Amino acid sequence: MLDRWKLAIAPLLVAATVVACAAPQDEDESGSSEDAIVATVTPTERTNVERTDISSFTFDHLTPTGEHLMKGMVYWRDHQLDDLRYPVARMCASNVSKALFLGGVQNHNAEGVFNLIRSVNNQGGSLHRLPMPAKLANGKLDKRAFLAELNAVDRGHLPTGTIVAGCITAKCDAQPGEQHVGMIGNVDPDGTVWVWHNNWYRPENEAPGGTTWKPFMIYSENHDLYLKKGLRRQWMRTPWLKVRSSAGQITDAVSLVPAIDDMDPFGGGTAPKYFMTLAVIPEIAAELNR
Repeated sequence: MLDRWKLAIAPLLVAATVVACAAPQDEDESGSSEDAIVATVTPTERTNVERTDISSFTFDHLTPTGEHLMKGMVYWRDHQLDDLRYPVARMCASNVSKALFLGGVQNHNAEGVFNLIRSVNNQGGSLHRLPMPAKLANGKLDKRAFLAELNAVDRGHLPTGTIVAGCITAKCDAQPGEQHVGMIGNVDPDGTVWVWHNNWYRPENEAPGGTTWKPFMIYSENHDLYLKKGLRRQWMRTPWLKVRSSAGQITDAVSLVPAIDDMDPFGGGTAPKYFMTLAVIPEIAAELNR
């Protein structure tokens, strides 16, 4: 095993179903608050981030700042385990802040999803509150307002580095654990939009005591990090939406992993529960308007 695992790790006991940034009821929450890490980055980290190869990825709109942030996201995927404060519950915003710092953007160091979004807005970024789709009489979802706001982000495009938050409340002002946040990274040619985040999806979320591994669960390539080391979060990418476009506009979108429910704006296609907010940091917003 890697030397980093010489660090002592106390196995985490978990409840049956855990979502978002929340800590399970059986985890020690004494004195804890959501996302209580101050992000930092060293010159050596920045140098190594800029050497990160992202040539295998494709994008919808990659701005200069977005390119740096994508390198930061990929670098953090490979180095999150160097700091075991991060792959744990209630650290979703701290992980996004760390990825921003690694990518050279050091103006948004937030403790919690609400504060992260507020930081972007207060510093001149743009917020897009995507209306929750309504269920029609025929059982289908009316996505028109949702898609209209999604198109407003970047004239029918989804720029790399855009922050994506899923929250129980429209303003992401609920209690810690009732929201989640990540960043748009790469977008495949078929319209699959990938979000990078401190993923929580694991076998026990499917059923109490579950042992069945499914695509896009944490540590799918090394189950021991979950089973034996007790890690319950992983910075990684998961597919968010698959969008269909025509004449430069997004005309439809479907969620690809409804099990990650706090990142699913459509509630499995039947019962939306989470409000989605897209936040474009000012550094990228300025590049979109050029």
